[in-house]
Amino acid sequence: MLLLFLWGGIGLHSIFAFGNEKTKSNRMIEEVVVVAQKREEKMQDIPISIQAFSSDRLDAMGITSIPDLQLVAPGLNYTETSGFSIIYIRGVGSDTFLMGDPNVATYLDGVYLPFAFGQSQELFGIERIEVLKGPQGTLFGRGANGGAINIMTKSPSLTEPEVQLEVGYDSLNTTQTKAYFSYPLADTLAMSISTAYKSGDHWYDEESTGGGEKLPQVSSQAMRVKLLWTPVDELELGFSYMQSLSQGTSSGLQGNSEPSLLAQALGITPQKGYTIDNDVPVFLHSNNKIMSVNGVWAGEQHDYKFLVSRQNGSPSGLFIDFDGAPEGIAYFGTADGSINEVDTAELQMVSTPGNWAGSNVRYNLGYYFVNWTSALDPVFLGLLAVDLSTGVKNSSLSLPAGFVGLLDSLLEPLLGFGTPSGAVRLVGKNTLESHALYAQTSIDFLNDFTFTVGVRYQEETRTLDESSSSLGDSNIEPVVFIQKYEDIEDEVKSTKPKIGLEYRPPFLDEGMIYASWQQSIKGTQFNLINIYDPPEIVLPEEMDAIELGIKTSPFGAGSVFNFAYFKYDIENLQVQFVSLLQGGAVTQENAGGAAIEGFEFEFQTLLFPSVVDNLVLIANGTMLTTKEYTEYLNGSGFDPNTGLLSTGNDFSGNEIARAPDTTGTVGISKTTEVPGGSLEIGADYYYNSGFYYLAQNSEKSVEDAYTVLNARVSYFYQPANLRITLYGRNLQGTEYNYGRFHVDFGTADYKAPRDIVGLKVNWQF
Repeated sequence: MLLLFLWGGIGLHSIFAFGNEKTKSNRMIEEVVVVAQKREEKMQDIPISIQAFSSDRLDAMGITSIPDLQLVAPGLNYTETSGFSIIYIRGVGSDTFLMGDPNVATYLDGVYLPFAFGQSQELFGIERIEVLKGPQGTLFGRGANGGAINIMTKSPSLTEPEVQLEVGYDSLNTTQTKAYFSYPLADTLAMSISTAYKSGDHWYDEESTGGGEKLPQVSSQAMRVKLLWTPVDELELGFSYMQSLSQGTSSGLQGNSEPSLLAQALGITPQKGYTIDNDVPVFLHSNNKIMSVNGVWAGEQHDYKFLVSRQNGSPSGLFIDFDGAPEGIAYFGTADGSINEVDTAELQMVSTPGNWAGSNVRYNLGYYFVNWTSALDPVFLGLLAVDLSTGVKNSSLSLPAGFVGLLDSLLEPLLGFGTPSGAVRLVGKNTLESHALYAQTSIDFLNDFTFTVGVRYQEETRTLDESSSSLGDSNIEPVVFIQKYEDIEDEVKSTKPKIGLEYRPPFLDEGMIYASWQQSIKGTQFNLINIYDPPEIVLPEEMDAIELGIKTSPFGAGSVFNFAYFKYDIENLQVQFVSLLQGGAVTQENAGGAAIEGFEFEFQTLLFPSVVDNLVLIANGTMLTTKEYTEYLNGSGFDPNTGLLSTGNDFSGNEIARAPDTTGTVGISKTTEVPGGSLEIGADYYYNSGFYYLAQNSEKSVEDAYTVLNARVSYFYQPANLRITLYGRNLQGTEYNYGRFHVDFGTADYKAPRDIVGLKVNWQF
């Protein structure tokens, strides 16, 4: 009935329509070219559930960071834990944030970013963002069971200079500047530079403290340099270097809103809302660097592509109040002991319309390599605020620095170590090496049909280089080892297929109906951060996925109505659990099985075009009708009465963590021609039905349903290419969480910002 309504001609073109020149002045209306299948294609022409946003549309919707994407891409759920981003799509994700693989892969200009740290920073110099929903294992490979986020930045222009500037200020005393500069150095050589700077007060109340001091400002700086060289017509070479820095607290700042009985016995009382006190100086600093070289040779039958990259993305300082309270119970941190070093390489052969098999055949062949070393070496766990010698602020028991120096001078020659600190020194280090071959072919037949088949063969070796615990000294060196394990290796080989079918019936007017089945895998993990338990291997997570969908443009070019049904069966779902009483600071385990089923839709159109110009409506939603652990024996949790560690639980039948039943967005945008240019007014309303943070589904792990209202008004002065925007975020002041951290001491919350109002100016010439 819905399809008959949409295409039956019941006067709907008087309400919804596209295709006239005036529609082009609304930035919400666009036709985006994406590379979701490793080749440039129109978004509506590929059999994948995908949302894509150009830089103009991102600006029109007020999207400035990856956390903002969940407000406009339903099904994507963003949370944070201890400064690490945790992203789910359609209920599939990974909360194994600490040296664990993601389940939603993030790519920046084709470079895979496996680490979950530092992904909450501002976007800058963006060309477009693609959110691919559902497993993308064939072409994108590891870490893409839930989907992928593909971020493409602006490339230098060989034809003319380009300059873009943005400055802004908001109600948190945040100042922000962004700049993009592109210049052709020669006929075949061009360079671009992008920069971003942001600094402002924390959104928690001024009375909040960490280590007895006012919270530090939240700031970030980033820059990117790109070179483009085309020595001959067929060859294009690119070089990119990016560095980003951030300083602040991130989600290391936590308020214990629901203390356990253990915490209450230690004197901890609840801290709710936006005024909290942590006993240690909470901070989280990052320094991420990415360098890549890429090239494309355009041949008559094939395009040949390569991409190599090196990354170093690590916290340069991490300090977390483990109990989330002003009492000195437990802290977790490292000064400069986090390591994330990633080398990747990819080779591709992509067919062109002139390939040997004919224009009705398209295929991709590729090889992918990644070597990833991740480590905390070392990180310290301090208990009962005891720190004798390393100088942690607000320690209840510490020695004067001069006395520590004297003891060091006596102990080191005799024993080989300095003054014991009283903290537990933990080291976790592992290396992943992965090689993959992949192929995908699509064949058009009978005019209206396309058959797709793909396969990915992958070999991964993960090596536990070291997992140790010891008592540390003043020089952060080990004094006495509690345990130490080295050189444990695990290898996983897999072959995962994909099959798809598309049908483009004439009555859909350039639309399609599609179906696909595919398998994907997420590799082995190790439990690395252990105090007294041996490290354990966490089994690979494997997934079978079915998707049925329809893509249409029911009212002409630019209008969109897409619908998809999906069903996933997951085996050995990897789950993370945090408890000091379980033998390790962070532990991973397998749920035997899980099932997810649901549907989603995307709708966009002009409203009342015969009466009102450029009034655009968008409505998107994702509904999960099934999201349960079908088998989860021997699960870890917390006793609902005491809050103490509880093992051997049967969580079968419980809801999958971080998977809302319903997420959706309704938005409206109106562009009006006014003297000198145009006036743009837009608003969007986001709904999240809530979810559990723990597989246990305890009341203390609930994120309640919440809504977020954002709005914008901008004036574009055409003669100067100048846009002034007044915006408001979370105008209702909704109180919700970016994350809830569950440990032996209770539930600690990291709040999302409340209402923010700001002004920004964009200038392009």
